[in-house]
Amino acid sequence: MGDWVIGTGSKALESATGKKLTDKLIYAMKVTDRVTFEDYWIDKRFQYKKPTMNGTLVGMFGDNFYHRDDKGIWVQEDSAHSNLDGTPNQEHLRIDTGGNNILISEQFYYFGDVTPTIPSHLNEICHTGIGEKKLQPELSEAFVDWLSENFRTGIHGDPLSWAQFNQLELF
Repeated sequence: MGDWVIGTGSKALESATGKKLTDKLIYAMKVTDRVTFEDYWIDKRFQYKKPTMNGTLVGMFGDNFYHRDDKGIWVQEDSAHSNLDGTPNQEHLRIDTGGNNILISEQFYYFGDVTPTIPSHLNEICHTGIGEKKLQPELSEAFVDWLSENFRTGIHGDPLSWAQFNQLELF
């Protein structure tokens, strides 16, 4: 616990949005807990994070939709990660359940579509593909200092993918 996880813009995200994002911060979170998918699914603290497909965009994009059935087989509930007809998206299910834990954070920054530019002296933290990058402690400390001095914790913007929903008639 106590590690920081960040998401910066990737080349794939740039291709999908048409925006330069490789030097932008999408989110940052300090890990305060770790729970299994099953515990996340049943824990009362996270029930509000189960998707409601006939609700608001926030409700539709809840992230508590994986669990195992009584035979131990993964279930992907109807969610924004499912196919349009509500059936499981097998590729998402395979990738997303490749690990066994959900990271929990009580100290997070989510920027989404209002991505701040990471200062040039911190550009080394940027990672343009999938995976992790371990940082030297000095760089990590400088990043956390920049973050806490310039932003409040919490949600600052909507997910980048929501722009497409502003142009669709959902119901």
